[in-house]
Amino acid sequence: MIFQTPEFFKKVLVLGSGSVANRAPLLVGELLRKCEETIRLSRTYFSRCYGQGNLLAKLAMKVMGAILYHLLLPIAIFRSQMVFLLPSNNTEMTVIAFWARIFHRPVLVDYYVSIFEWSCYMQCTYSPSSRLGKRMLRADRLAYRAEGVIHCNRVEWAHIAEVIGLPIRDKGFYRLPLFTNFDQLVDKVSPASDHGPFVFGWWGSSMPLHGLNTIFEAFCLLAKERQDFELHLCFWGEVRRKEFEQGKDVASMPWLLIHDDLIAADGSLPKFINERVHVGFSHFGTGPTADYVYTNKVLECMALGRTALVARSPGNYEYGDIEKFFFACDPTVESLLGAARRAIDDQEARREKEAHCILEFAAKYSETAAKNQFHQILDQFYADVKSQSARVP
Repeated sequence: MIFQTPEFFKKVLVLGSGSVANRAPLLVGELLRKCEETIRLSRTYFSRCYGQGNLLAKLAMKVMGAILYHLLLPIAIFRSQMVFLLPSNNTEMTVIAFWARIFHRPVLVDYYVSIFEWSCYMQCTYSPSSRLGKRMLRADRLAYRAEGVIHCNRVEWAHIAEVIGLPIRDKGFYRLPLFTNFDQLVDKVSPASDHGPFVFGWWGSSMPLHGLNTIFEAFCLLAKERQDFELHLCFWGEVRRKEFEQGKDVASMPWLLIHDDLIAADGSLPKFINERVHVGFSHFGTGPTADYVYTNKVLECMALGRTALVARSPGNYEYGDIEKFFFACDPTVESLLGAARRAIDDQEARREKEAHCILEFAAKYSETAAKNQFHQILDQFYADVKSQSARVP
């Protein structure tokens, strides 16, 4: 299907690196289809050093790359009619906002995450009061105040406003939910096998918001009650797996299986879920960050016709009626344990939830749904900018 609209910006400048898998390529691809000319510019491209050389030579190349980027940026903004900032590139806003204001070019930002919160509170890379922390806060605020801003999640959007100290923004805010392309990585979605042990599947990294300790403790208790299940943990890399295994007697837990070689990129992870997993997980961490986000892994379950154990946190209600689609529970060991029992024992409820998940995924979280929603956002942004321009004398 080719999307066409009567009118749109003919020249769009796309800035930033494609650091968010699936989301950034889809947005760029749809902009290429939407407008007559798309200009791409990325500071990351100019900061790379290729080939061999000593430290001074590489440093010189980086400096030259930065100079070239900052020379090209105002020219590119001047030549464009609109600037689109790719997700997770808020740090670019300090210089983008300066030139966009001078040349009167509207900026549409896919905000995705607060880089200030991510760096200073989640990763703890910088102190909020440090020079770099303050710089990230300023960049986040500039991105929040752009002519248009896209974000995945209304609850997290309000939380971000609180974190960066700005009033909640409604005007010029456009919601584009998370989406996944897992439906394209398997030949055919098949129901989970009724033979063998019941398989719970979790995949991702070992960030605190994922709540892996809560999951592990709940399933240790479940293993004392019954032996008809397996818990498969698929880590993104051997380092993450070793971090989790530290201090645990994994060898004495036959129900726990750990992988670090199943990934989405080559299709091995969705193939594994499609063939083996009965029920997946949302995150089970606690605290502000975990409370206000919802995760791709639940959508990936839905894409493959699976339901999940999902925490009753404000962010997870972005999925809709979580009691209808998932085995919902509180983010505690005891509540998660009860939900796991229900998932194993109530096959009728599981099949019903799986059927709802398949329909809901196609309607809201597939790539096709995301493309349609993104085009609607672009049309609305164009109309809003034109309306604003008409009111300015």
